[in-house]
Amino acid sequence: GLAYNSENYSGFAWTMFLGGRYFFNHDYGALLELGYGVTYINIGIAKKFRT
Repeated sequence: GLAYNSENYSGFAWTMFLGGRYFFNHDYGALLELGYGVTYINIGIAKKFRT
C-alpha cells in the first residue's frame, strides 16, 4: 500500500478533466469525462431544466 505523512499534505488535490455532453432530445442527454484525479472516467446523464 501507499504510506504518507499527513503533516506534508494539505488535503487539497489537483484534478483535470475533459469531457462533453450529447443530448438525445431537448431535455435529456449523456455525458462523458476523461481525466486525472480521484477517478479517470465519469459517465452520467444530463437533464436540462427549463423555466
